[in-house]
Amino acid sequence: MYRPGVDADPEFKLVNRNSGKYLEILGASTTDGAGATPTASANGGN
Repeated sequence: MYRPGVDADPEFKLVNRNSGKYLEILGASTTDGAGATPTASANGGN
């Protein structure tokens, strides 16, 4: 959960309720249009 003023670099974890997979942003990109893929691990490698 993001709380303003608590973390300078917040981390968000989005999980699909049905599959239990997390959404990973490829290459940890912060640009518009960045690719995303589902992953089984919360530590998708980024």
